[in-house]
Parts: sequence; structure tokens; C-alpha cells
Amino acid sequence: MSLRALPAAIVARVDQAFAGLVREMGAFAVAGTLGFLAHATVLTALVRGLGVPAYPAWFPAFLVAVTVTYTVNRGWTFRARAGSNRVREYARYVLLQSGGAALNNATYAAALWAYPPFRDRPVAALVLGCLAGMVANYLSARHLASTGDPVAGLARGDGMPRRLRA
Repeated sequence: MSLRALPAAIVARVDQAFAGLVREMGAFAVAGTLGFLAHATVLTALVRGLGVPAYPAWFPAFLVAVTVTYTVNRGWTFRARAGSNRVREYARYVLLQSGGAALNNATYAAALWAYPPFRDRPVAALVLGCLAGMVANYLSARHLASTGDPVAGLARGDGMPRRLRA
């Protein structure tokens, strides 16, 4: 490769990486939207249908939502990083997403406390909470939860330059 072609090659590589990141973030947003819908549906059913107070209803609704997002993110968003031990990966995912959930829950609780009408409309407080935890959840899911099996990744050729793959 000539030195003149080098900048074009670098630009092409950056464009490819950026396109992959945009696709990944879009898929993560879809998974998050589905998780939010699951969280909101279960939360509403518990509060309005069963009369559970809005704050404690958040927790079982979170468990449903995190399971939905794990399933979508593992199967679509971070498919290339998926590991072989689903139980360990799910436990790690839930633990890491709990950091974002802590931000989510703190914001949710503060909104319920600061604005009493949210107690009758907990989904509005949930939106605020979801926005607060979104960035932490993406970063932890991308870099810590979906790391896959490094040995299997090497066997597939992940992380190796194309010219070295068989």
C-alpha cells in the first residue's frame, strides 16, 4: 500500500467502525425500548391492576425488563460477543445492568417523591429513570457483560487481522 493510499484506507476503516457502532447503538436502543415497554407494562399492571404501591412495583417490573433486554441484546446487538455459558453471562448482565438500574431507580424514586402526581402515573417517572440509566447500561453491556468466550473468539478469528485468518 502506498503512502498516498494510506489516508483513504484509514478513512474507510473509521467509516466502517463508525457504521458498526451506529448499528450497535440502534439495536441497543431497540432492545432498550422493548425493555422499557415490558417494564412499563408490568409496572402498570402491578400498580393499577393489583394495587401494589408504585415504588415496590418497580423491582419485579425491572426483572422482567432486564430479561427482555438481555435476550434481545444477546441475540442481536452483541451477538458476535455472546459467550457459551448463558447462565453466567445472564448473571453478569443483570449485575452490571443493576448499576444503571440504581441510577434509574434513584431518579424514579426522586420523581415520585418530588412530584406526587407521578404516583398515579408511575410510567412518567419511569421515563425519567430510564433516561438516567441508559448510558451506564450501554457501556456496561457493551464492554463488560457481552465479552463472550475469548478462546471461542480466537477460534472464529475475532480480533485477528483479516489477512491472518485462515
